Amino acid sequence: MGFAWTIVAIVILMVVSWRYLGVYMVSVNENRTRWLAFIERPICKIAFF
Repeated sequence: MGFAWTIVAIVILMVVSWRYLGVYMVSVNENRTRWLAFIERPICKIAFF
């Protein structure tokens, strides 16, 4: 039963945050925002090295 509540919680979090995450992803892809660049650059360098 605990697993089912975990899935429900994840779905609820995704439904609540989809708009904000989508807007942020579009703005990053269009180079309109860079406020999390200091976190993203090292992660991308490690992941795509």
